[in-house]
This record gives sequence, structure tokens and C-alpha cells, in this order.
Amino acid sequence: MKRNILAISLLLMAILFTGCHKGIELTGSDKVNQDNIFQQYATVYDADAQKMTAIATFRLDQPSGKLLRLVSGSKVEVAGQKMEMNDEGKYEFSFEQFGRKTHFTYVNNNKETFNNELITNTIEFNQETIALSKSDKVTFAIKAEAFEDAETVSCQLSSDGETVEVEVAVEAGRIVVEPDFLETIQPGTYTARLIRKGYSNRVNAKARGGVWESKYISKSKKITIQ
Repeated sequence: MKRNILAISLLLMAILFTGCHKGIELTGSDKVNQDNIFQQYATVYDADAQKMTAIATFRLDQPSGKLLRLVSGSKVEVAGQKMEMNDEGKYEFSFEQFGRKTHFTYVNNNKETFNNELITNTIEFNQETIALSKSDKVTFAIKAEAFEDAETVSCQLSSDGETVEVEVAVEAGRIVVEPDFLETIQPGTYTARLIRKGYSNRVNAKARGGVWESKYISKSKKITIQ
């Protein structure tokens, strides 16, 4: 499953680590060829906080290109709500509820409209007691929609103010944790959360295209590692 999304994952890494700080330089969207605007969309749902955040970013030519500010009638909305730019040059809007389908509408400076629907698939623990092992393979039940090729799952483990994210696999609708996944993790009790990510470069856009990523973070659960 992870081999199928390597190229998109590398693309998203370039997005995340470029231009994400205060004082960044922004270019007005009316100053560039509209065919050269690269669209990026994302959703993040935190089940503990019950908060859904939608993010839209616009760059020149490519994922690492100059950040664009939408001006002169150009705009982006999510579920009919206007998105505002944050201090990282990204457009953002938050909801107090989960929605599996998130609809973005972008209007460029040529008054062309681009509609994109992003799917956020869920994942939750579905087993009362979970004990992982550093010596044996362990599986446990989850509640989730069917998995697609371009999706990944990981497990976030927190203890004593430190948080790590470990690899897990999905087989027959269950999470599989191999001993080598926990090689660097000490035995003990942890607060665990499952993280499900989806990726796609199928975006309704002009010549430069775009990419989207969805992330669902499950409710917390106490687990042990032996």
C-alpha cells in the first residue's frame, strides 16, 4: 500500500517544508498566469477535539513554488464558507463537526471556477483491551471504511510528554503490529491514537494540477506494550 503512494508522499513533504513560517513572501494571484497556479487541499480531523480543519494553499507552478494570495475577485470557499489566510500563507476554516466529504470551490482571476471534493475516511479503535508485544505479532480490531491503495495508517504513542509515531499495517480490516515496528519503543502504558491519511493528485485544476491530503486522527485509547 505504501509503495503505491511514494511519489505523492514525497510531493507532500516538499509542500509541508517549504514556506511555512511567518514573514513569508506572498505574490498576488492577479500577477501570474492563471494556468500556472498549483492547487493544494487538505483536511485534518481530530476526534478528541471534535474539530475538522480545512486548508487550501495556492502556489506558482509547483508544490515548492511561490505562495500566492488570492486577490481581485479570486477566492476559495469550503462548504460555502469563505476561507481566510493564516500567518503561514494558507487558507483555513474549521468546523466543530466531522464531515466525510469536504467541498472546496476556488475561483481564479479569470473567473473560472474549480470544484473539488475531498474524502476523509475514518478509523477508530474497536477493541476494549489492547496489549502490544515487542516479541510477537499482534492484531486488534478497528472500525473503519474499506481501505484504498493510496492510504496509510500509523499509530501515535504518547507517554510522559513525549510522542512518537510508529508504522502499522492493515490486514483483513484489522491493525497489525509487528515486533520490529516497536523496536525503539520502551515497554509501558501509552496513550495511543490511530492516524489515517489519504492522498491524491486528482484535482480539478488548470495545467499545473494539484494535490490533496486527508488526515483522520482517532480518539485516544490507553494501551500497553510488553
